[in-house]
Amino acid sequence: MTTSFVFFHVGQDVAIPEMLVSSIRWSNPDATVIQCSDAETPSVVGISRKSVTICDSERLMTSRLNAFANCEVDGEAAYLDTDMIVVKKIDVKQLLGSSIIGMCRRSFQREHIFNYYQRDIYFNEYKNLKIDDVYPYLACFTLTQNPKIWDILHQSLLTMEEKFHRWYGDQEALKLFAYRSPADVIDLPESTYGCLPEYIDGKAGPSVIHFKGGHRKQLMKKFYLSLKVQPLYI
Repeated sequence: MTTSFVFFHVGQDVAIPEMLVSSIRWSNPDATVIQCSDAETPSVVGISRKSVTICDSERLMTSRLNAFANCEVDGEAAYLDTDMIVVKKIDVKQLLGSSIIGMCRRSFQREHIFNYYQRDIYFNEYKNLKIDDVYPYLACFTLTQNPKIWDILHQSLLTMEEKFHRWYGDQEALKLFAYRSPADVIDLPESTYGCLPEYIDGKAGPSVIHFKGGHRKQLMKKFYLSLKVQPLYI
């Protein structure tokens, strides 16, 4: 069975997910690539299929988890943020082993104090706490045996305060699941499966590089071009 990669994207600008999909096709040429989007978002060149979902722009966290829960993936899959470049073969089944879900365990900046004010939202309950105590797991790269786990995570988010539907809800749901069912979770180091470009180890090298934040987006394009990946689009 080929590896499935799933991503969520809403909006007319598909330049970032196009680089993601091209990198998947380059590093995992036999992969199934599924785009989760609303009907208005263009299909990214190179995908295997598009899963159309209803998206609420004011509750993107909820829309994302719901889209993953309903994208009809057959078996194991990797779920990624769009601002990532995949540079090595990903064997989801092998990485998961007997675990139900693989979560991206934070590797960097663990001791930093969490910024409790984001996107005009206050997360006062986490004021003065270390970021690793607040969100030890990142939602940028997740592996699952089947999409049913996303329904559990989605239902968990539906019980939370409204602010989590707008931001951090996916990380909140992952954290709660890991606390409640630690035996079902395998940790995937951020340094390998979501490495920030400034932390790349030249010897081993990551499998997936994460260009999160506006200041890293130009770096993503430069790195993508340096790979000499054959673009899937003109």
